[in-house]
Amino acid sequence: MGALFVIDCRGKRVAALPLGFVKKLRNGPIVPGFGPTFEVDYVSGTGTGVEVQTILLVAFRDGVISTVWSHQGSDMEGNFEYEYNEIVSPQFSRDGLRIDVHKKRKVGSYKDPDFGWPPNTTHVFPVEHFCWNTTGNAFTVCVK
Repeated sequence: MGALFVIDCRGKRVAALPLGFVKKLRNGPIVPGFGPTFEVDYVSGTGTGVEVQTILLVAFRDGVISTVWSHQGSDMEGNFEYEYNEIVSPQFSRDGLRIDVHKKRKVGSYKDPDFGWPPNTTHVFPVEHFCWNTTGNAFTVCVK
């Protein structure tokens, strides 16, 4: 089990967000009119032959760590009938108002169970787009 903490200059815990095992923590985009965010990649689920990660963008405001965006991250699954590795890569716009999520799946030694793709192939999914929603102070699916 893991957690994300905010501590003050004296080392006292100010806020905490319980998570799974944190794999990556880095600066996220600075959203105009809102402020800085932080990207957290953590293990949100495991099992025999399975590891699922989640990507969060969080912000510390008014004494609370808030989630402003969440997306399933990398996903590795494998058993005696199938195996694959999905790689998810969010890209943040320079203005901090948009996230483009790129995803690809590497199929292992068995035919893909979801799409029927042949073994040992790689497939790219359509890019997902999320835009800053000032009403909800969160990223939501972009409306065309």
